[in-house]
Amino acid sequence: MFERVTSRFPRTSATRTRAAVLAAGLGTSVVLGAGVAAAVDTTAASGAAGAVQAQAAAQSKAAEAQAKAVQAQAAKAQKAAEAKKAAAAKAVQAKKAAKAAAKKKAASWIDPVKSYKQKIALSGNTGNSSGPHLHFEIRTTPNYGSAVNPVTFLKSKGVTV
Repeated sequence: MFERVTSRFPRTSATRTRAAVLAAGLGTSVVLGAGVAAAVDTTAASGAAGAVQAQAAAQSKAAEAQAKAVQAQAAKAQKAAEAKKAAAAKAVQAKKAAKAAAKKKAASWIDPVKSYKQKIALSGNTGNSSGPHLHFEIRTTPNYGSAVNPVTFLKSKGVTV
C-alpha cells in the first residue's frame, strides 16, 4: 500500500474548496441536463437543445414563483400597515370620545338646586363678626378656594346685577 500524502496545512485551502464546489455544480447541471435531454429526446443533437429549453423553462417557472412570493410579501406588509393605521385612527377617536364625554358631564353650577325646598344658605353669627350675615359665593367645585366673583359670573350669563 502507498503512504497517504497530506498537505502541510491542516485545513483545505480556499482555492481547493472553490474548485470542488464549482466542479460539483457543473457535474450536477450536466447530470440533470442529461436526464432532461434523455427524457425529452433520445437523439444527441435534439437532446442538448431540449435540455437547454427545459432548463430555461425551469428557470422561468422559478422566477415566476419568486415574483409571486415577493408580491405576496408586499401585500402582507401593506395589510399590516393599513391595520396599524386603522388602530391609530381608532385610538385617536377613543381619545376624542373620552374628551367629549368629560365635557358633557354637567358642571355643578348649571342645575345646583334640585328642588325649591332644598336649603341653599345658612345665616348665623360665627367667628369674628358683628352679627348675622350671608355670604354670596359662586364656586366652580364643592371645595373651598374655588370661588369666583359672582358679579362677573352672572354678567357672563346675561344677568344684570
